[in-house]
Amino acid sequence: MNVGHRYTDPERRERIAVFTPKEGVLKSLREIFERQQAFSN
Repeated sequence: MNVGHRYTDPERRERIAVFTPKEGVLKSLREIFERQQAFSN
């Protein structure tokens, strides 16, 4: 499911590649999550 979201969300697709290190993936996902939370509040 998460992998599917990475391919359907343009922001995630351009920031996270198959060979992206774990730390980079976590940082990108955290930034995206925080931005989405800021918009919803």
